Amino acid sequence: MDAADLDHRTRTRSGCIPPELVVRLLERGHTAVVEEQAGPGEWFCAQAWAGLLAEQGRQTQALEVIAPYAATGWWTAVVEVAELLEGWGRIEEAIETVRARMALGHPDALQHYARLLARHGRAQESSTLLLPHAGDGSLARALVEVTGAAGRDEEAAELLTTRIQAHRCSDFPWCCRGFDTDTAVGLLATIRERQGKPLTRRLVSPTPQPLKPIMTTPRRCRRHLAHRDAAAQGDTPFDRRTPGAAATVLALLPATCDTRRSVRAGAWCRMIHVPDARHVRSRCIRPVPGRC
Repeated sequence: MDAADLDHRTRTRSGCIPPELVVRLLERGHTAVVEEQAGPGEWFCAQAWAGLLAEQGRQTQALEVIAPYAATGWWTAVVEVAELLEGWGRIEEAIETVRARMALGHPDALQHYARLLARHGRAQESSTLLLPHAGDGSLARALVEVTGAAGRDEEAAELLTTRIQAHRCSDFPWCCRGFDTDTAVGLLATIRERQGKPLTRRLVSPTPQPLKPIMTTPRRCRRHLAHRDAAAQGDTPFDRRTPGAAATVLALLPATCDTRRSVRAGAWCRMIHVPDARHVRSRCIRPVPGRC
């Protein structure tokens, strides 16, 4: 068996018995057929048969079914072995299985290894492995998941904030491998929510200024700001002369709307996608023709 061939066949469902058919065979009692086909490169049969053996407590036989696939270095089979071992409580063996594959340089191995460590009381070690890779999208997501248990949220937040302030997408998604500023803001928001801190513009920009920074703030953060400002305003009239009002999303609405008492909060979400304040329109429930 060849890892590349196995990966191609399972991804494209070509040249193999599809998982739906395997399920149907098992439902109709044709376990012997599934067992027979589990050997000669039929991954979905092997996976299902190993699962049945694992349920029966036949751990050695279950691993023997998956072993030829894992021996090719195919990542999917390695993960299957690690999950079986973890499910049986053989944690150190599961960790060593993934670590050995990580040493060969598989791109998904580090995040899987780090999550596995974090699930079993080694969050500090997991965070140490991931912190240097905060600029990689998939690894940054894993980092945000594990730093909470390790008590290192602030370190991850500092790295994400630095990226948000410094990174400028020039040719998304190729310029940053899909890890754009909006994604980084979303991960930062996850950390701040876990810490019980509101995500404000100050968490993204150290020197907030009225109007223009709001329009240049990443879209996902603007959504948070829009919901925050609309909820704080409620149904009271908006007065842009109030201290601090100029730094809110509401200040981007035309002055003719300041006296409207009932404003649909969800409308602010539509407004924040507008790239230029000159094109912002009001969304009053009872708009004044020609003015709103």
